[in-house]
Amino acid sequence: MDQIGRLEQIIYVPAKGEAGISVDEQSVTVESGLTGDYHGDNNLTVWSKEARDLLTEQGFDGICFQRFKENLSLSGMNLSQLKVGTKLRIGDVLLEVASKKKCHPDVCPLTKGRADCPLKKQSLYVKVKKPGTLVTHTEVSVEPDRKKENIFDCNVRILVRGKKADVNHYFGRGVADLLQGIKTYHSLRLSAMHMQMAYSKAWRIIRQAEEGLGILLLSRMGKKGSRLTEEGELFLKVYEEIEKETLKVAHRIFRKYYNEEES
Repeated sequence: MDQIGRLEQIIYVPAKGEAGISVDEQSVTVESGLTGDYHGDNNLTVWSKEARDLLTEQGFDGICFQRFKENLSLSGMNLSQLKVGTKLRIGDVLLEVASKKKCHPDVCPLTKGRADCPLKKQSLYVKVKKPGTLVTHTEVSVEPDRKKENIFDCNVRILVRGKKADVNHYFGRGVADLLQGIKTYHSLRLSAMHMQMAYSKAWRIIRQAEEGLGILLLSRMGKKGSRLTEEGELFLKVYEEIEKETLKVAHRIFRKYYNEEES
């Protein structure tokens, strides 16, 4: 979501019931939110400037419109599209959408038939994820969802060989792919062609893997092609499971030690 807007106004309310004070810049902290605001918690209100202007023009008199006081007024953004958990970057400050405004049908006579209420759709509650100083007229952007984008590909290379085998004689992903191809095409030659590998190279790495493991993986049947031996079938299955489980552990460790939010 490539939304970019602007911070138009910063407002803090020094005490309950008092009028809000508009400032050009104000600090925010994780502990107390907007400095000077009487709420004193990490919870800021955000509203679209365009939505407020529209309701003011229309003479909207809902109870929420009378009572709702935004800390931050943003322009140029469709806040209704921002989901809970979305992060907003404003200068050196990072905010996260905590929740959206709810209607109060018990006190608002306009609730019925006003599902499109600009106040409900274009307002948010956010919390501070990274403290700093907010300055009016600063660009507001939506931080990319790193998990969703999957910008990193964590991979693991599994090599299996006998304890006394030559270092270059092993069973790895290349051998596994060849064996999977043989299961499909019943031919080492066709499996190699599918992998865009020379037949001579395919045959060599199969033989080296067999020597490294001390077992036969492949049975050649003349004109009928090739098939996997029972040991070959079993070893391929075990290898695939080892690789799958190892990748799960690798991804879990990566997420544990790589904090995406702070990167």
